[in-house]
Amino acid sequence: MKKLKLRPKLIALRADAELLERMDCTPEENDTFLHLLEEEGGELPEGVYRYQAASTDLPLNSFYRVRESDLSEAEKQEFILLKQYTQIKTIKKYVVFFTILAVISLLLFIYISFLLLNA
Repeated sequence: MKKLKLRPKLIALRADAELLERMDCTPEENDTFLHLLEEEGGELPEGVYRYQAASTDLPLNSFYRVRESDLSEAEKQEFILLKQYTQIKTIKKYVVFFTILAVISLLLFIYISFLLLNA
């Protein structure tokens, strides 16, 4: 049975959510870690992760380290809630825009239909 490697994906999601700080490794460190993986078949040190291509999930030849944010758990929860709030506000704006657009389209359809029937 293939063992799933969920920790790197979780770390990537946390970094994307801005709960972790992602620091790129130097070119020398990249070469060292690449040599460690390919030549020696070893594993990366703790806290070092390999970038993956977004479209194919293939590993790239660059690495990064992660650093925990200095936020407390309560601050992290507040940050997540506020981020969700701003995203919901954005969704609401799109819903209002498309609703108004649909109403205008319906009114134009009725007006044009009325003009064509009376012509």
